[in-house]
Amino acid sequence: MHALMAAALVMVALAAAPLAAQPAATGNATTGNSTDGAGAVWAGDSPVSARAFRFGTVGDKATLADNSCGFGPRTSAYTVGVSPNSSLVKLRPQSGCGTCLEVVCAEPSSACVNPSATTLPPVAANATADYSNATSNVLSPGRIILTVADTCLSCAPLDLNIHADAYQQLADPTVGIIGVTYRPVPCPSFGRNMSVYVSEFRASEGGYLRLSVRDVASDGLAEVAVAHCPRATDNETTPAAAAGTRGIPADSSAASDQAASKAGAANLPSASGGTRATRTAGRGGGLIPGCAGTLRGPIWRVMDNTAGAAWEYSGLPRLPLDLRLTGVGGQELILWNAITNTTAPAVYRTRAQFSSVDPSLEPERSNASYLHTQTSDEMRALAAALMVLAALAARGGCSRSPIDEALGAWGGGSPNFSLPVKGRAFRFGTAGENVTLANNSCAFGPSTSPYVVGVSPNSPLFRLRTQSGCGTCLEVVCVEPTSACVNPNATTLPTAVTNDTADIATSNVLSPGRLVLTIADTCESCSLLDLNIHADAFAQLADPAIGIINVTYRQIPCPSFGRNMSVYVSDFHASQGGYVRLSVRDVAGNGLAEVAVAHCQRNETAGTAGDGGLIPGCTSTLRGPIWRVMNNTAGAAWEYSGLPRLPLDLRLTSVGGQDVIVRNAITNSTAPALYDSRTQYGVPDPSAADGGLIVVLG
Repeated sequence: MHALMAAALVMVALAAAPLAAQPAATGNATTGNSTDGAGAVWAGDSPVSARAFRFGTVGDKATLADNSCGFGPRTSAYTVGVSPNSSLVKLRPQSGCGTCLEVVCAEPSSACVNPSATTLPPVAANATADYSNATSNVLSPGRIILTVADTCLSCAPLDLNIHADAYQQLADPTVGIIGVTYRPVPCPSFGRNMSVYVSEFRASEGGYLRLSVRDVASDGLAEVAVAHCPRATDNETTPAAAAGTRGIPADSSAASDQAASKAGAANLPSASGGTRATRTAGRGGGLIPGCAGTLRGPIWRVMDNTAGAAWEYSGLPRLPLDLRLTGVGGQELILWNAITNTTAPAVYRTRAQFSSVDPSLEPERSNASYLHTQTSDEMRALAAALMVLAALAARGGCSRSPIDEALGAWGGGSPNFSLPVKGRAFRFGTAGENVTLANNSCAFGPSTSPYVVGVSPNSPLFRLRTQSGCGTCLEVVCVEPTSACVNPNATTLPTAVTNDTADIATSNVLSPGRLVLTIADTCESCSLLDLNIHADAFAQLADPAIGIINVTYRQIPCPSFGRNMSVYVSDFHASQGGYVRLSVRDVAGNGLAEVAVAHCQRNETAGTAGDGGLIPGCTSTLRGPIWRVMNNTAGAAWEYSGLPRLPLDLRLTSVGGQDVIVRNAITNSTAPALYDSRTQYGVPDPSAADGGLIVVLG
């Protein structure tokens, strides 16, 4: 305990160390008075009054596809365009791109959704809880948070251009122009991690990369740097950006990566006084000699913020690329394997997020551009303190956090999802529905099964499981009130996953009061371990008249229920090089780690597209260049631009490493469409070896 206190004192002393004198900041000021082109003075986060216009149409699937910030196609309606002459563009990091604005409708009050909410709280600090705990862009009726994602050339300096879906949360959409009051605020995470959008990647001529970072919580990015951190398995003779490099995108993880990713999923502590809090996320874990150990060393190459949120660099190191993200407040994140291949455009989910800014640190935020670099003595002292803390934690000297205590076996650095946890269960929908979760966030498309469940975006399943937990199966029993449980004798789970959850299961009802449910959606209002269960499935657990019950559940390998996997194609564009967005339903076992697309060579002389035997360049070269790894952009959705010709073949790789090649998986450009894969994984025996190959011919 004395050692722990000593280590803590060393760290506090370092945090309190004064900053070295710094030159005046240029171009990235985040506070202080500014005068816009209209003569209005905007001081820091004080509210301003302006006009708001609307763009787009209600229900758009994609907004601002060609936004000037370089974020790529957006699916959120809560985006806003500002004038190039706005103080936000002139003084905020990334020309204001990614800045969050708290907005209310001011006039005409008769058109405002909530006439009683036409003013903002006097200071943003009064609403801090709203930001840090926000699960939706709608903070309260008539009060929303928007993210700057574009410029509006026809707007006056303070005008806002708001998407139609967000506009109607403020005012009657038939009113074309409204008066609004708004101010910049620290961006909430909304339960989402940051993602890296790669718009351009060129492997030739030394390598060139252009990217942006989406969904950055707090006050935005001050710097992005790129490196290839040393790996134990590195072959130094491998050329930079080698052709045919295969990498699993950062949003797709195998089971072995889940523990390593845990550190990156947690929120970072606020960094004050110019010191930096550093975390690593992705596949590597721990400090990386030459990377995390030398945060400002020559291995890191600072990228150029050329326009909006776009960061560029020419002369790349070899793949995979690691990124160092520095927040305006000085927080730092190191992302291992942030970019694993040369595909562009592509989206990689980071599994990491900055913490919200504490309003008490406002004075330090004015020094946002002054990133303090510790001296060598400070770094050695900090490293020694960290080593002491790590040793104490390893032998149990540090207590678990309240969140980890609440999560039980699912908390800490190595969660065991096969062990039971307790949570609450709510019900949604109505009994006897033909279609459930038609617009589920997992992108599975309309479902006809009631045995689906939604989980919190903050659930460990969402943060650490493959496909953000989508497609994961849960074994669930009702615990209390026992008088409401369908089977009061089945209020506990077996001590281990039993044989009746394997391939032989023919129904989601394993036994009275004991179900298998599949994650198909998120529940924004749910707590960490809550479940949102469809009414028909809820009735198999408890009296449906009871609105909330307590349940015990755990993750299990998904049974096949006698069904094949199916491929749901939600979008297909044959023009402009081709684009497909799909998900794979009813995947038995522990889920998908990767999906790749190709047009495999056909034996044309045989006269049939579905000729048997191995397919040269496909099955015989499973990792050859013919296969193009798709991007797991959100939930269970996999996307790819720049398609080969039809018909398309798919290579499905499970978390356990088994490959299934489905020939003629997609035969035409119809969308939405559902294809039977004609195959299924077997539920893995834990004692059996992973891997293997199945070829299914069309």
